[in-house]
Amino acid sequence: MAHGEQSRPASTQPWDRPLRRAVRHRLHGRGRAPSVSRRPQLADLPRRRTAEPPKLFYAFGRPILAPAEGVVTAVHDGEPDLEARRSQPALASYALSQGSRLRRGVGAVAGNHVIISMTGGKVHLALAHFRKGTLRVSVGQRVVRGQHLADCGNSGNSTQPHLHMQAMDSSDLSVARGLPMLFRHYREWMSGAGGYRLAHRAVPHERAVVEPLQDN
Repeated sequence: MAHGEQSRPASTQPWDRPLRRAVRHRLHGRGRAPSVSRRPQLADLPRRRTAEPPKLFYAFGRPILAPAEGVVTAVHDGEPDLEARRSQPALASYALSQGSRLRRGVGAVAGNHVIISMTGGKVHLALAHFRKGTLRVSVGQRVVRGQHLADCGNSGNSTQPHLHMQAMDSSDLSVARGLPMLFRHYREWMSGAGGYRLAHRAVPHERAVVEPLQDN
């Protein structure tokens, strides 16, 4: 991620409000958040109408690495990993419990998470919905790019295992405003397009599927 090369005005939307721009999964997302999962087999189909164990999903348990260096300013652990839900019937009970999570505060919404302060405290990076008990960093610790922070989970306000990442102007998730992010170097398959494009220090298109590449 490269910060400081803003391609559009910063978002003014607080945590857990939907943004229009999305890369596979909403960066700010309330409600259903599509994530990368394994291709369903015939045996999976009956379960799709009900809640499913998160371990069935490709992303669950994958290591989450720090995208940039900085100092850890907040950590939260102890939130359970929820069952995953992909269908409207399965999402109904989840929607009914939405209010209780919001009343419990940021921890119940963001789930297990880490906040990293960068560029002298002017920019803060939140990474959320980690698997319970997998956090490897503590407050005050300096982390470097590529360091293992935790494992992907399904904690907090999440319907499927995924990572929520956002750059923001405050380390307080209850009041922080989102900032635009540029991604260093990636391959992008755009929705409806036959091929892919290579991009550097850019913002992926909406509904695109991206693959990170090594910096030149």
